[in-house]
Amino acid sequence: MRIMKVLLAVILFSASLFPLAAEAKTNFKDVTQDFWAKEDIDFLAENKIIFGYNNGNFGVGDNIRRSDAAMMIVRALGIETKNRPNPKFKDVNSKSYGYDVIAAVTDEKIFFGNNGEFKPNSTLTRAEMAAILTRAFQLTGKGVNVPFEDVPNNAWHYESVQALLANEITFGYADNTFRPADPITRAQFSAFLARAMKQMPQEEKLEVVKIY
Repeated sequence: MRIMKVLLAVILFSASLFPLAAEAKTNFKDVTQDFWAKEDIDFLAENKIIFGYNNGNFGVGDNIRRSDAAMMIVRALGIETKNRPNPKFKDVNSKSYGYDVIAAVTDEKIFFGNNGEFKPNSTLTRAEMAAILTRAFQLTGKGVNVPFEDVPNNAWHYESVQALLANEITFGYADNTFRPADPITRAQFSAFLARAMKQMPQEEKLEVVKIY
């Protein structure tokens, strides 16, 4: 099931490599030419995975909410959101903003709630980001050394961080930490998501090119 969805994402990815029309230009006011995540943000914007604010900014330094991260994952993988079972979170109902998306990522077991709540407006942490991307892209990394002082091998997110390291999606900070409890910004999550998409197996990309 997920393989087909990932394949769909690869099709969308390959379409950006071989566009039928000119690529869309991204002109977020707060994404300058020398901004460290510009290439990743442009990649996601061109593929209609992210959109900016009404004021023309992307909000690079704003912490990303769980509901917004869920929306980006759904768009990145082309996940169908219709006719999903009610996730039955105490803080989410059928009229809530992003309900269909939340139901879909919960049904796909990419996101999980806590104490019966999804907490859509809560800030996503770096540890949660690692777990979400690992589940969404089915990443593995067993056997890879995790050098971060703040990610012990008994941490709940250890294998997720290990998988991101193995796939060169994260590298940690210069002080040899990962800072799992820190909130993650919209720019940071965009960079991690773009890297995950670009790390899709080469043979899948080649297979899609043949279809086109």
